[in-house]
This record gives sequence, C-alpha cells and structure tokens, in this order.
Amino acid sequence: MTTGTVTINTAAALSLSDIGSTVLPLGTKFTIIQNGSATAVTGQFAGLSEGSTVVAGLNTYKISYLDNVDAGTVGNDVTLTSVVPEPTCLGILGIGMSLGLLARRRRRVHV
Repeated sequence: MTTGTVTINTAAALSLSDIGSTVLPLGTKFTIIQNGSATAVTGQFAGLSEGSTVVAGLNTYKISYLDNVDAGTVGNDVTLTSVVPEPTCLGILGIGMSLGLLARRRRRVHV
C-alpha cells in the first residue's frame, strides 16, 4: 500500500507478461497501486487513459485509476480488470479461424 501523493509519469509504460495460457474469469482484478491516502492518483501510464484496454496473452484488461479496492472514501487505486475482448479482436480471430478451416478442408484429397 502506498500513502501520500502518487504520481505516474506520463512517459511510464505499463508492461505486462502472460505467464500461462489460461483465460481468466471475467472480472478478475489485479491491483497495481493501492493508494492509502485520500488524494487521487495523478498522471497515467503512456497511452492508457481511464478505461483503456491492454492485452496480455489470451486476456484483455481494462485499466482504472479510480478504483476503490481498500474501501476508502476516495476511488484512487489503480487496477486491471479482465474483460471481454473488443468485438474487433473477436472478428479478426473468427476470420482467422475460418480461413484456417477452409485451408484444411482444401488439403483433403477425396477419392
């Protein structure tokens, strides 16, 4: 837990690594910064405004700088919560799978 003023340098990059091949249950939350003070976190990670999504392995996460994991009076904790991938990602995945199946079907030789 951090107490006092928390400032994220806007040039700071958030780097995530997937250490497994598991899809997490929706709503799984990871606390990056638990701010024990009554002041808001200032700044944000480069390219990740409130509600932005970031992908690590098979999981997509939404970042929040306004969460309240410590049940304090101010939403000032930084968290990542697993969410459903955006429709664009699902569409691309579906197209890729369809093309793979078509290629596989064409390789079969019918006698």
